Amino acid sequence: YDAKLELARTLGARVLVVDQHPINGRLLVETLRVWGARPEVVPGGDEALARVTAAGGAGHDLVVINHGVPGLDAVELARRLHVMPGAVCRPVVTRRTRRRSRVP
Repeated sequence: YDAKLELARTLGARVLVVDQHPINGRLLVETLRVWGARPEVVPGGDEALARVTAAGGAGHDLVVINHGVPGLDAVELARRLHVMPGAVCRPVVTRRTRRRSRVP
């Protein structure tokens, strides 16, 4: 594993973060910026699909989707992104955030 090579791959990458949790989205955006990427965040699947569609399918290199996003769910969003006409090859990553239970 070459960390410098991986970092070089992210330099300038256009990343769309789809996360309804403002803090989680902001943390991921800031991490991606440190890695040299150009991230933006939207709160749901419908907004993500609209953003990618407006860019003609070529506006992002990577889409990171929180599994529990509102509106269009993560699996359906990923499916639509993969079959979108004119879309450039881009990986789609889904992730799930866990809620910690409160201890009384």
